[in-house]
Amino acid sequence: MTDAQFEEKFLALVEPLATAAWCRRMLDAIWHVESAPSVTALTQALVLVRPPSTREIP
Repeated sequence: MTDAQFEEKFLALVEPLATAAWCRRMLDAIWHVESAPSVTALTQALVLVRPPSTREIP
């Protein structure tokens, strides 16, 4: 899999769940993981918190 294919697949899977900006930040973090001060920073960044739904569940 090429880098471009990886990014395409990542975006196809994640963009429906997150903003485009968040996806781009994650790709940047993934591509530069070797320069991260710790793995903790990356794992914390990967957590996607969405506000609770306001829709009533029947």
